[in-house]
Amino acid sequence: MSGPKNTESLDPEAAAKAFSALRSRLAAIANERVEPARADVIKAAVAAWSVARFIQQPDVRARFARLPKEDFNQAHVDDLGTIALATFHVATELQSAQAMATSAKLPVDLLQSATDIKTRMLKLCEYHLGDHPVESAEIADIRVGTGHIDLALDLSRLAKLYQKHKNVVKKDPKHYVASDATDARTHSSEILRLLGEARNENAKTWSDSVARAWVLLLDVYGEVSHAGRWLFRHDEPVTRFPSLWAVARAGQGRPKKTQEDSSVEPVPPEP
Repeated sequence: MSGPKNTESLDPEAAAKAFSALRSRLAAIANERVEPARADVIKAAVAAWSVARFIQQPDVRARFARLPKEDFNQAHVDDLGTIALATFHVATELQSAQAMATSAKLPVDLLQSATDIKTRMLKLCEYHLGDHPVESAEIADIRVGTGHIDLALDLSRLAKLYQKHKNVVKKDPKHYVASDATDARTHSSEILRLLGEARNENAKTWSDSVARAWVLLLDVYGEVSHAGRWLFRHDEPVTRFPSLWAVARAGQGRPKKTQEDSSVEPVPPEP
């Protein structure tokens, strides 16, 4: 039995049809769940598509079919391929739209203030939360951020960390500034607003579609991969069902996004 391979090209026409088929499902995703997809979505979609093809093999499909219905929704086996194709389509359309979008020049004083706040807040979080069992991964990810989008999103993430651990951070005598969390949110919103104004409407539309498709892909792939790793627990489970986050970031650290308008992200459990 062979595992998934990324050797065949995705059919752009099939990808466009998949997106059309999922339009209403994507639109129905609650807005509060929709955040920019901080990853190489195209690479992740190709990986998910390969897994979708693998699980359609009759013997593999039969393994999934034996799972209890109350524990696993068999519809995920059929849905994954369509969702992966649709995600590939919207991500490639976004790239094309962004190639035509105008770049924004942000005010120097805004960038300087935002950078200073991020630096100060990050130092504080690294010192007090750098070895935290949950927060350390997010802090490490914030540390390697580059570009205006990362700056805006990282300020928002740092503000959330400050709020979550306010009793810890406010005791720091060196780096804590009472207004930093509020200013971080303000600067984050302003940077994203200015960048957003520089994008054409087409890019904005595709950006929203990418974010929604990413949420759906992570949901369904997460179900399939967790079940698949158990079914193949003695037969290279992680190779057959790789983490989409690991695939999307392979060789990049944190990607310098071709999707400057896409991404974040909370750092979820990796499907």
